[in-house]
Amino acid sequence: RIEHIVWCPEAPAHAELPDPRAAGLIELFRLVKALLELDYEAEALRWTVLTREAVAVSEAEAPCAVQAGVHAFASVMAKECPQWRVCSLDVERSAADLPEDMMRLEPHLRGEPWAHRAGVWYERKPLRCHLPLPAADFQPYRHDGAYVVIGGAGGLGELWTEWMIRHHAARVAWIGRRPMDDVIAGKLG
Repeated sequence: RIEHIVWCPEAPAHAELPDPRAAGLIELFRLVKALLELDYEAEALRWTVLTREAVAVSEAEAPCAVQAGVHAFASVMAKECPQWRVCSLDVERSAADLPEDMMRLEPHLRGEPWAHRAGVWYERKPLRCHLPLPAADFQPYRHDGAYVVIGGAGGLGELWTEWMIRHHAARVAWIGRRPMDDVIAGKLG
């Protein structure tokens, strides 16, 4: 059985047009699909997904959009296959050698990437921000409005939908991956 996969596609030049094939995204998708067909979804599989300058660490950096798609897909892998440990890493394009300590980094639970610049590892962290209160007449929802909720059949979507119907006479449509079953039909009733 496979225990650890290191995915390191060839980095496209920044000047190239955004083409998922250039970043190996299609091949990564096909590999994941093949592993799922081989029942690896429940396996404790470790992934190291490596890109070059797909993540901006400073305002001066222009991330490579093609490679950024690889991190987005890796994040989905981490969420959809919780048994897998997906570690997304981004290194400088000019680095001749990969960082020696890269295999010791722990994956983020949500698949967020680590970025390595000038010998330092960076990670995304949420920042608290204080926003001004909305104007007194601000209404975020319309009375008798129509709303589409992605993944609405979950607990939070169900509670939000009930509240919207009760307080705003809203019409709500749920879109999700799961096929309609008795549980979802019962929530819609």
